[in-house]
Amino acid sequence: MSEREALLEWVERVAMYLARDGVPPIAGRVLGRLMVCDPPEQSAGQISEAIGASRASLTSNLRLLTSMGFLTWRSRPDERTACYRTPARRS
Repeated sequence: MSEREALLEWVERVAMYLARDGVPPIAGRVLGRLMVCDPPEQSAGQISEAIGASRASLTSNLRLLTSMGFLTWRSRPDERTACYRTPARRS
């Protein structure tokens, strides 16, 4: 199994685990991705591309995960794009 396949499998396992408690699968995929991605901060576009989710669906799920405390976000001074991360991860 390639590293990419292993990462995608991990992302899906996180999504299915959280789905048992009513968390939408896309939110679980976002969280699983941000737990293991490099760099630990990712834009919505990077997350969307990595998990294959539409930007519209991703936006509502990023908002949900942020409100639940699973994600934090910040914008960089030199960019207009917000970057998301899990609070426990450091750059």
